[in-house]
Amino acid sequence: MEEIIKERAKRMVNNVLNTQNGPNIEALYDLPPNSLVLVYREKGGWKGPFLLIGITGETYKVKLLSRVTNFRLTYIKLYYKKSIVRDSKGD
Repeated sequence: MEEIIKERAKRMVNNVLNTQNGPNIEALYDLPPNSLVLVYREKGGWKGPFLLIGITGETYKVKLLSRVTNFRLTYIKLYYKKSIVRDSKGD
């Protein structure tokens, strides 16, 4: 029984060590132009939403307030709008 517990613990540790922790970037590969995105700024964290102008490889062109700036893929994330659920009951 002890061997089973040790083997299971060893497998769990190996699974954790082999897990890659990083941003989920798969959703960013297929973004169409004019999508709303957030950009990471070293001073202030995630800012936005801003308009995505275009993609070249892993470089994303984003229209900030006054200019277009290039960002690497890992500095961009999709902006999700909060949806408002309204009650359709007629009071």
